[in-house]
Amino acid sequence: MESIYDAIHTLSQRFEERLDAFKRKFENFEQRIQNNEKEVTENKNEIIQLKAQVDRLTKENKELKERCREIERYGRRWNLKLIGLPEKENEDTREMVIGILTRVIPISVEKLRDKVDTVHRLGKKDDPAFYMRPRPIIMQFGMRATRDEIWRRSREIRIICLETNDMDLSDISKWEWFKFRVKQQAIETGKKIADNRNRKQKEIVEKISLLCGKPNITVEETQELHTLQNRLNVIYLEKAKGAFVRSKAKWIEQGKKKSSYFL
Repeated sequence: MESIYDAIHTLSQRFEERLDAFKRKFENFEQRIQNNEKEVTENKNEIIQLKAQVDRLTKENKELKERCREIERYGRRWNLKLIGLPEKENEDTREMVIGILTRVIPISVEKLRDKVDTVHRLGKKDDPAFYMRPRPIIMQFGMRATRDEIWRRSREIRIICLETNDMDLSDISKWEWFKFRVKQQAIETGKKIADNRNRKQKEIVEKISLLCGKPNITVEETQELHTLQNRLNVIYLEKAKGAFVRSKAKWIEQGKKKSSYFL
């Protein structure tokens, strides 16, 4: 009996030892599960924060792209593209373009040099995309009004070209009609420019008369008077240049009139 009792006691102790070992393992597993649950919760919170950050960055990226597109669109409003101008070796693209623009709007070369900012051709010279055809030219203007005026005038000339081509006339008659229509457009544009210049001249003269009529003039008014006189001189100079150009054109078209002195 004692041997049986000892055997049972030994088995009981082993069972208790194994049970304690299982309890320790279970507690260890439970601790690990709790740690995993805690990490999962922290990861979920971090994922939520990262998702919110990604959404915010995505929104900012979209806004920045839209701003860049708007800036690009706004920048293009100051540009014009010229297509079909043949390329030459060591060409001065800017001077070539300015020479063409002087035929579109009645502005002197000196003024166009101030108003045309940059001129360059698109792409590389050996680009296969422009094989057997000249690369287009981008013109950037320093004044938006000049760009819009050139764009409007170029469209008017294109309309005149299409109108002339549709006429049932000989090539010489078409050319004469084209010159006549371009001259009409140039005269209308010149009249608008002259009216605007005369209006500015009248305003400047009235301001000068008002300042000169004062018995005592301050230093600021004296400076303003000098500025107005300089602006008036510029207008007079533009009128003199216009008269000089018109007189040359008239001499070319009508020739030199005979004088009775040589009769």
